[in-house]
This record gives sequence, C-alpha cells and structure tokens, in this order.
Amino acid sequence: MDIIIASHGGLSAGFKDALAVILGDASDIQTEKLSAGESVEAFGERLSDKIKKSDLVNGTIIFVDLIGASPYNQAVLAVRHLSNEQAEKVFIVSNANLPMILEALNHKYLDSDITTAVESLEQFMPSRENIWHISNSLKEDEDDGF
Repeated sequence: MDIIIASHGGLSAGFKDALAVILGDASDIQTEKLSAGESVEAFGERLSDKIKKSDLVNGTIIFVDLIGASPYNQAVLAVRHLSNEQAEKVFIVSNANLPMILEALNHKYLDSDITTAVESLEQFMPSRENIWHISNSLKEDEDDGF
C-alpha cells in the first residue's frame, strides 16, 4: 500500500516532516504541493504521475487537505483516468490530519488490505463523505442517469 499526501502549499511536506520525527523515517511517503500562483493543471500532472507510479495492485491512499478544493479535484481527475481495475484500489481521503495518516501508516506496516486501512480512518472524520472512491462516483453517475 502506498500513501500520497497532496495539499495547498507546504502542508504535505509538513505532515511528512512530522511523520519523520515520530517514526524516524518517512521516505516511503510521497507528497505533492500546489504552490501559490502555480497552474492547477501543472500540479495535476505531477500528482497524476505519482498516482500512476503508486501501488495500484495493493492500493493507494491519497490524503488531501480540503474536500472539493484543487488537490482533491485533481486527485479525482487522475483516478478517473486509471483503468477500472486500478481505480478500484485508490481512495482519496480529505481533511487529512496527522493521526489519520499515522493510522494509515500503521496499516501499511501491518500489511493490512486497503479496505481495512481506509475503514479504520473513519474514526478520525465526521462523515464518510470525506472518503472518495471510484465506486461512489459510478453510483452517483447512475443516480444522475449517466
């Protein structure tokens, strides 16, 4: 399982730095930041490249700072461009915080399956709506008549 943290500004690097202090090594965590004044498309291309290179067999959790904001939207767009089989193994978790990322890392180190790891994150969020998965998106499309 891979973990990617995407955010506005240096928040993603800040999370990774804090994780390195706590764990001693956070080199296996990928980060991507949207810088002030940067084109969202350029950020999206870099994030998409990281997602394509991530573990799409065992799964990838992408943590983003805000639901509905540019890092979240670019992650959703990138996952929608994967094959259905690959997209099934990717979850986007918004409103990321340090305890939930630590929980995901614990599951990574325990070799938990991706679904178990993501379900464990629900204790850190007010609503399941903070977790995006392609299956939810397909259901929404069916409900909308697409």
